[in-house]
Amino acid sequence: MQTVIPYFSRFIEAYPTLEALSLGTEEKVLKLWEGLGYYSRGRNLLKCAQKVRQRILIVDYPNLLTP
Repeated sequence: MQTVIPYFSRFIEAYPTLEALSLGTEEKVLKLWEGLGYYSRGRNLLKCAQKVRQRILIVDYPNLLTP
């Protein structure tokens, strides 16, 4: 567990929010993903962030604000 903490901290520093991650490039995400495991996880995390941003945050943002 201690081994990945510096890598994870670096990744979270570069992408502190889902929106920040969604704006990242695959190349940069994968470069920062080094040391965190399978690269497919980094790709899938990026794709997920992009879909959430496109489909929920942009398209449905007003509904997110209603109680």
